[in-house]
Amino acid sequence: LAFLSALVAARHEGDAFKAVELLDKALEIHMTALRRQPYDVNYFAKLDPDFLVDLSREYLGHVGAEPEVREAGSVEAAALSKALKLLAIVRKHVPGLLEGQLLLARAKFLGHD
Repeated sequence: LAFLSALVAARHEGDAFKAVELLDKALEIHMTALRRQPYDVNYFAKLDPDFLVDLSREYLGHVGAEPEVREAGSVEAAALSKALKLLAIVRKHVPGLLEGQLLLARAKFLGHD
C-alpha cells in the first residue's frame, strides 16, 4: 500500500519528497518482514527481487537523467543513495537479474561512480 501511495504521490500530486518518504516506508516494511525469515528457499521468495527493482526504478525516477553534483541533503541525493544500496542487495542475492544489473550501472553513472 505504501508503494502504491508513493506512485500516486509522484505521478498525480507531483510531490517528490512525499513520494520518496512513502518509498522509504515501503522498503522498511518489506525489509522488516524479510529479516524475520530464515535463510532458505522461502527467503528468496520473500526477497521478491522484482519488487526491489521496481522500488529502485521509482527512486531513480526522482534523481534525473543526467549525472550532476547533488546537494547532500536533497531528495535527489537521498533517492540515489537508497537506489544504489537496494540494487547492491539485489545484485548480491540475484546476480543473474539483468534488469537489476542495468539499473545499478545507471545509478552508478548518475552518481559518478
